[in-house]
Amino acid sequence: GSFRQGRGYAGFVLRAPDGATLLEASMRVSARASHDTEVQSLRLTLASALALGIDHLRVHVDAAGLANYTNGTAALKDCVQESVIEQLLAQLRFVELIKVPRLYNWEADALARRLKG
Repeated sequence: GSFRQGRGYAGFVLRAPDGATLLEASMRVSARASHDTEVQSLRLTLASALALGIDHLRVHVDAAGLANYTNGTAALKDCVQESVIEQLLAQLRFVELIKVPRLYNWEADALARRLKG
């Protein structure tokens, strides 16, 4: 996700285990802060994976709070999306969020920034 001047943007890439791109998407999202865009990106990623029939998912995130949340060591601070994310996570047979340095999350960040113009 990306947040700038009161506007939030989400971007994500879904890949098959062999590395083939299944879906790339970006959109403007409702956000009050940078953290909100990361949560919205996660929500869109989970919903899109389920819509494509994917029930095993590894998600690379560059926000430590999201990785810690799904590992059970943190809550989504002030997050109205928490119940929606919980419902989406419950539909997956396997999900793992992996904290990666922003450098390695460049594709998703580039998709989000593309909308900023």
